[in-house]
Parts: sequence; C-alpha cells; structure tokens
Amino acid sequence: MKVQNGCCFVNEYNAFLDDLLKGNIDAFTHKLKDYLETSASFFATGPKNAELFYSGFVMGLVSAVSSNYSVEAERESGAGRADLLLIPTSTARYQNALVIEFKFAKSDENLHLLAEKALEQIELKNYVAKIKAYKNVASTFKVGIAFGGKDVVVAFK
Repeated sequence: MKVQNGCCFVNEYNAFLDDLLKGNIDAFTHKLKDYLETSASFFATGPKNAELFYSGFVMGLVSAVSSNYSVEAERESGAGRADLLLIPTSTARYQNALVIEFKFAKSDENLHLLAEKALEQIELKNYVAKIKAYKNVASTFKVGIAFGGKDVVVAFK
C-alpha cells in the first residue's frame, strides 16, 4: 500500500478490515491481492505448507479485530474444523460473523472453482453451527479463498 497525500497505511489497512467485516468482498479481494503482491512470498514454505502459509498470512492481517471479534483458527464447528471464524462481540461495530475456508491451488487448478469448492465445504460441514449460539450475530458471511502463488480468488455467500 502506498502513502499518498497524508493518507497512511493504517487508514488503508482499517478500510481493508472494514470491507471484510461489512461483506464488501470485491474491495477486500482487491486489497488482499495488493498485500500479497507487495509483502508475501509463499516460496518461504513451498507448496507442501502453502495453505498453512496463506492461512497464517490472512489470520495475521485480521488479528487486529480481536478486541471486538473472537478470532478462531481450526476450531471445531459442525462436522469439521473451519479454517477461520470471526465472531463479533456484542460491542463490535458490525454484527456480522465470518466463516473463512482456505484452499491452495496446485499448478493446474482453476482458482475460481477452488474458491467455490471452499464454499461448498463450509456448507457441507455446517461450519456455521457454532455461530448460531451467538444471539448478537445479525448475519453470517461464508468466504472461500483460493490462493495460487500471489493470485487470489474469493467466493462469497
């Protein structure tokens, strides 16, 4: 992210988080691509651990909301473990919960299909089950994120 006309990285970073929490997935995806292009290298882990790298990368980016959201990685919900759950506290600005599933593309896989597969997994394994216990949650967004190198595709429900 560039610093321009007194605007700083913090403002763009806060906008990135707001876009995710509000469900503005197009803007979130654009900014996520920018972050990947400027600050990440999955070559540090190689393809064997790439999904873990991307999961940690996104978790690091969203950890700033932990004062208003429960940020849970690989926690049981429904019939499996969701990669990432963001559950708002009653004082959170947005009362939207998010279930995020990550996928890493092997060389010839289609990122769009892989992101849709992540959404299907959220549905099939009922990862939203844990969130239903929270009375303050107004909506739940399901997000499938497929990574391939520095490219990313996000599917959303």
